[in-house]
Amino acid sequence: MDRAGFVSRLYVPTDFDTSKKALVERFEPSLWCALLDFVTVYSKEDVRFTFNDGTEIRA
Repeated sequence: MDRAGFVSRLYVPTDFDTSKKALVERFEPSLWCALLDFVTVYSKEDVRFTFNDGTEIRA
């Protein structure tokens, strides 16, 4: 999956109503840490971020 596809799916619930969602517009370290499962470094040019849902992004 490409980064744009992942970001377009990255919505978070607002307040206590989980049916209303808002697009994440700025970097939040706590959200990043909650979503990220692990990072794999194969080489300087091949770094992969794997999220808790199994989505993998190659950086």
